[in-house]
Amino acid sequence: MWLAAFGLLNSYLFLWWGDILFKYALLGALLFPLRLASTRALIVLAMASLTVLTAQPYLRYSEIAALKENVGEIERSAQKGQVITPEAKEMEGQWQERQRDLQPDYNLIDNEVKIKTGEHSALFKHVAWKAFEEQTTIFYQEDFFDIFLYMVIGIILFRFNFFGEHHARRPLQSAIALLGLSLGFLVHAWINWSLMTNRLDPLKSEYYLIFFDVGRLPFVIGYLSLIIFLFHNELLKFYGDCLAAVGRMALSNYLLQSVIGVFLFYGIGLGQFNQLTRSEIAIIIVAVWTFQIIFSVMWMAAYYYGPFEWVWRSLTYSKFQPLRKA
Repeated sequence: MWLAAFGLLNSYLFLWWGDILFKYALLGALLFPLRLASTRALIVLAMASLTVLTAQPYLRYSEIAALKENVGEIERSAQKGQVITPEAKEMEGQWQERQRDLQPDYNLIDNEVKIKTGEHSALFKHVAWKAFEEQTTIFYQEDFFDIFLYMVIGIILFRFNFFGEHHARRPLQSAIALLGLSLGFLVHAWINWSLMTNRLDPLKSEYYLIFFDVGRLPFVIGYLSLIIFLFHNELLKFYGDCLAAVGRMALSNYLLQSVIGVFLFYGIGLGQFNQLTRSEIAIIIVAVWTFQIIFSVMWMAAYYYGPFEWVWRSLTYSKFQPLRKA
């Protein structure tokens, strides 16, 4: 409940419409009883979620393929001088709309820039509506199985002590890292190259998205294995401890990024939305990362929890928790 409250705070006060905390809270409530489920049942649920995530773009692809085929038939009939029915004209309109969706709409872009660099009232209305869509329609149509899959996989890996330190398992972890990253990279390189070369084709673009999670799952396992393998190494322990401090303040760092983003990009701050090059944005990203790593290490040296983690924990237990270390 309190995590959902933080999500609403992030969405409507810190003005980050793409907040993930609210979605995590809803799925956390659903997953809580699953701690009692068997590992086999969790594996079945994970496979079912992956199937849904693969089936959704496949069904969209099949729908668009059928639409394109019908439009082709309509165009051939029109060339022969046959009468075009209202239903056929509607299909042509649907196909044209899908093509327009892949083209930049400069009016929409200009309007968004105006809103995000303007006064607070218009900005709040814009963000609030997008946040509401994200937390309702988009969550249930697009994000539900996506988040659910990786939460369940996290539970499964935890049960197998995947995150624990065992020197005997290091060769296995390095092998999993190499295999997962290689497979994930190959699949996603193929997907991204194909999307770029076919970016104006609504049919081909949808086809390649069918394989997105097939490539992402080994990528995720590969990254996890690489992180565990590297930061259990004594030579890299210092860097692992730095990242651990950031992880222990994940909620605080996440919310702080929203505050930084509002200050830098929206009109109520510096108003730099759509004003920076990609390289300038990359510099800002590295600067924010560096600041948050240093801040997290210094904070966690003096306190048990991050600031928002302490508030969250105190609210959960309805009692002030100890914060400063002796």
